[in-house]
Amino acid sequence: LWISNSRGLYRYIPEEKHIEHFSEKEGLPNNVIRRMLFDHEGNLWIASYRSGLYQLTDGIFNCFTENEGLPDAVATSIVPYPDGTFWIGTEGGKIGILKNRIIQTLATSTPINNPRIKHLMKDSQDNIWISTYGGLLKSDATGKILLSYEHEELDNYTRITCEDKAGNIWVGTRRKGLFKLINDQPVLELNTESGLSSNFILSIV
Repeated sequence: LWISNSRGLYRYIPEEKHIEHFSEKEGLPNNVIRRMLFDHEGNLWIASYRSGLYQLTDGIFNCFTENEGLPDAVATSIVPYPDGTFWIGTEGGKIGILKNRIIQTLATSTPINNPRIKHLMKDSQDNIWISTYGGLLKSDATGKILLSYEHEELDNYTRITCEDKAGNIWVGTRRKGLFKLINDQPVLELNTESGLSSNFILSIV
């Protein structure tokens, strides 16, 4: 079990009641971690605050920063794609595509208007949903923007998306709560008026 907090990365082995701590002292590039995921080879990928992206393999941290082509030092999200690439969202509003340890910046058909990408999500149709503080976008594998939601009804401050088992897309926002897309149109589902303690959505699963 891997856990992150403001002081770094922890590996917990429940059977042994043993915990290991990885911090900047042990080679962790930055103690503040934004996202984590395992790839199909069992490598741990970590999106960090101001230190780019890094991969933990056999106890060694391999770093991908602006020196390796990452568009911005603040990596906010990482998503594996079926073609073997990784999509990396950044706070600077650009998306890096990592393949064979080389990062290239994705050229989207429509510019991303806001520099703050908060989250990326791949749906069951292999489209990528891009949550930004300038609206929600849906892209195909080439960077072609298929849909763009930039209107007051949804809240341009979109933080996260999630797809349920039925293929519905759920959208968490900063100011207006939780929405569900029905026929590609946002419909408000939950907010403070219907039971939430806050409209600031942090996560959906």
